[in-house]
Amino acid sequence: MPRVIIVKKAQKAQGECGRCNAKIEKGDAYKWWKFRYGGRRIRCLKPGCSPKPSDLTQSEFYGTLYGIQESVETALDDFRNGGEPGDLASALNDTAQELRDLGEECQGKLDNMPEGLQQGDTGQLLENRAQECESKADELESAASEIESVELYDDLEEYLADNETAREEKESEEAHKTRVKQDMDEANEQARDEAASNAEVDLSID
Repeated sequence: MPRVIIVKKAQKAQGECGRCNAKIEKGDAYKWWKFRYGGRRIRCLKPGCSPKPSDLTQSEFYGTLYGIQESVETALDDFRNGGEPGDLASALNDTAQELRDLGEECQGKLDNMPEGLQQGDTGQLLENRAQECESKADELESAASEIESVELYDDLEEYLADNETAREEKESEEAHKTRVKQDMDEANEQARDEAASNAEVDLSID
């Protein structure tokens, strides 16, 4: 991957950020990187504009793979921040299909190679990538099935049915509801975090 360079103060206007299209004027801070072929890529310093791994490769395979990894990370973060199990399961199944498609592309390239070259380094690499994509897709679909079984509390009555939380002496009904709601939210947060951790799949492929 190319080195990302941070410039604290631009000597001249740099054009627009490649992510948010904000203009980078003289004196502004910015990031840039460059591939062996092609011009410089420029980003402003907003957190959301930082280059992702998929931005830092010109490999068709890794560009797609890194994009899949980023999609999974985003889906897991959304779930941890209050998302629904069904939404995460759907996202994992979608990315599993993208991985299968990527594996099929590798297999197609291998099948189109002359038979004598299929046993060479490139042929072996393509075969390994195809198999790994299929295996990782299986893991994602398994994780999606586990997520679908996660149960979260939707209301206080449901939570109280499983967790007796009596009113304390001199505690008002409103204060009691507030305390129970906090306990329920903490229980859901813990369940989400545990389920998301279990759903993390190592998607690295050589």
